[in-house]
Order: sequence, then structure tokens, then C-alpha cells
Amino acid sequence: MINHMQKRYFCFECGTNVLEEKMENRIAGWFGICKRCNKNNIYLVD
Repeated sequence: MINHMQKRYFCFECGTNVLEEKMENRIAGWFGICKRCNKNNIYLVD
């Protein structure tokens, strides 16, 4: 049985709602950056 009560977060980078386990950085309890966007936004610091 699928649990439909899983908390979803809004990723402000890609604009999608993702499940809690797919979020990398959560802000304010309901939005943040998902793991996929976080991987795409790796900045190199010299």
C-alpha cells in the first residue's frame, strides 16, 4: 500500500513538488532545494 501522507516539499529551483526523502536542503518546513537540483548546482571555489 502506498502511503499518500508523505510530506511533500516545493523545490524552488525546478518548481516541482517532491517527497521529503528527495529534498537536500529544506527551508521553512515546506520548500527548499531537491537533491537533483543540488547536484546540478555544484560551484567550484578557487
